[in-house]
Amino acid sequence: MNTYIQKVLGVLSIGGGFMSITSILNFILSSSGVAGYIFGAIALLVFLYGIWCGIEIIKSSSARSLAINKIFWAMQIPLLLSPGVSYFLYTGFNFTVHYSFTESGPGFNVSAGGNLLLSLFQFAGPFQVGVNVFALVIFCYLSLIAKKLKSVQAIENF
Repeated sequence: MNTYIQKVLGVLSIGGGFMSITSILNFILSSSGVAGYIFGAIALLVFLYGIWCGIEIIKSSSARSLAINKIFWAMQIPLLLSPGVSYFLYTGFNFTVHYSFTESGPGFNVSAGGNLLLSLFQFAGPFQVGVNVFALVIFCYLSLIAKKLKSVQAIENF
C-alpha cells in the first residue's frame, strides 16, 4: 500500500473521529433522557473505532489493519433517511450522491469533518437514499490492496 495513502486515510479517520467526539460529548452533556445517552454512547463508540482504525492503518498495512479499515469505511457508504430509520456516517470527508423521493430529486453533498446521523421514528423530513462515493472508492481500494496482499502471501507460502 502506498504510504502516502496510508497516512491520508489515517489522518481522515483520526481527525474526523476527534472532531465528532467533541460534538458528541457536548450532545451527551446536554441530553436529558436515556435515549440521548444511548445514542451518544453508540456514536462515541463508532468514532473511537474510527480513531483506532486510523491509528492501525498508519502503523501498517497488514491484513488485519486492512480488514478493520474496510469495515469502518463500509459503514460510511450508505445514506438512508426515512420516517422509520435514518442512518448516515462519515469521518474526514464525504462526497455523497443521493436521491430524495419526497423533495428535490437527485442531489449531492460534500463536507469535511465527521457526522453520525442515527434516528428511529422521526417522521418529519425527506425520504432519501444515497451513497458516499468517497467512502465507496476507499473501500474498493482497500479491498484491492487486501486481495493483492493475500495473493503475495499465498505465493510466499507456496
